[in-house]
Amino acid sequence: MHFRPGSFLLCLLVGGICSANSGTRETRKIGIIGAGIGGTSTAYYLRELLQKQNIHVDITIFEAEDRLGGRTLSPVFTRPKRPSIPLSMGASLFVSCNYNLMNLTKRFSLPVQQEFGEQLENSTSDLWNGREFLWKGSPVARYGPENFEKLEGVISSMLSRFLRVYDHDLMWTSVNGLFKSLGLDDMLGVTGYDYFIQQGLNETFVKEHLDFATRSNYARGITEIHALAASIATIPVAGACTTHSITSGNAGLSKELAARSRSKVLLKRRVKAIFRRRGKYVVVPSKGKPQAFDYLVIATPIHLSGLSFAPNIQYPSVNYTQVQVTHVTGRVKPAYFNVADGLLPTDISVTSPPGAKLPFNSLYRLANYQPEKGIYMYHLQTTGSLQPATLTHLFESLKKEVVQVTWNAYPTMTTTGVQQEFPVELSPGLYYLNTMEPFISTMETETLSARNIARLIGKRIRRSLVHRTQ
Repeated sequence: MHFRPGSFLLCLLVGGICSANSGTRETRKIGIIGAGIGGTSTAYYLRELLQKQNIHVDITIFEAEDRLGGRTLSPVFTRPKRPSIPLSMGASLFVSCNYNLMNLTKRFSLPVQQEFGEQLENSTSDLWNGREFLWKGSPVARYGPENFEKLEGVISSMLSRFLRVYDHDLMWTSVNGLFKSLGLDDMLGVTGYDYFIQQGLNETFVKEHLDFATRSNYARGITEIHALAASIATIPVAGACTTHSITSGNAGLSKELAARSRSKVLLKRRVKAIFRRRGKYVVVPSKGKPQAFDYLVIATPIHLSGLSFAPNIQYPSVNYTQVQVTHVTGRVKPAYFNVADGLLPTDISVTSPPGAKLPFNSLYRLANYQPEKGIYMYHLQTTGSLQPATLTHLFESLKKEVVQVTWNAYPTMTTTGVQQEFPVELSPGLYYLNTMEPFISTMETETLSARNIARLIGKRIRRSLVHRTQ
């Protein structure tokens, strides 16, 4: 196959898709560490992009666990006289303005629903502060419609800037630089509480209503995280976008992405070390032989991975929030919340007064078990580990089947935690996908980082082809 250097260079400069005449039969080997949404979508976008450019790649994904999905987990809930259903733990929801996720579910024909869990009748919700329920059925009556209108305006303004990240040709090598180019860097040095107060929202509304949104999404209060993360957490509260989940469980998306990328997936292969040899990156897994790659993508939090590098890689320190999700079946005791039987809401969000530490962040009804007896399955989220006594205090008719998952779910997203520089390319050909997490931690931003890295790798490969023809 013959190259025409001039035409290929023009293709590179304009960022277009190069024709088949610009391709090469040489196969590039690409390794990906981590098979969550980020790692599997990187594989998918690499295959999609490079195949169009007639660039041949061999992709291998290493995963420490025995399953795909990473921080999306969808165990199957079995119950008597009713069909079994998958119930998402971890990353449970995405929103309609998450264009990558919405497009992928449509492309793969994955049915979605507007909540996670079973669609239940007679659902009610309220906000608990450890002493009493605050909404009493109507958040608008408590805070006034003007606060919701102002919030919608604030979130719409943020989204209009953020959505430019979907521009077709946008690539970034620094996350700090990305958010500066989007005009969102002013939201990183101020807490969510201070930012919303500056925008003219009522203090009680911010301390209560917006605080529950950040606790439900990031297990931290509105005063603890920066304004960009707080704004992302309040998108559903503002009514800017609707919530969704994959009916069969969000973990199924990783399976589809991996399969359609035609990658080799190696489960139960924790990567212990990465070193450089003869211009390639050598991956040393927990079992099996070391493998060498032309390009390598780390799609798991470096600070939690136990990876060693030679030569050593310097990267900003990131602290993570430990979260425990418990799926438990029983009947909630109204007395725990000091309300009469029949007045207990089915879904309970939490706001924590200053100095108080409440036993959980949210308690949502997930699925029927024996509804005629008032017994349901619930989703209980806590910061750190749930105290065993809490379950017996909260529930009666408690079933033995309790499913718990504890993980370092997302960075703390403090104002000080994003002041360092977060590069995407750690060294030539070595990329880190989780760079956006200290700024925004969602399934969608994992796919955005994945697509960006696929474009960066494609650009580097095209440059190498140009150099060979000169």
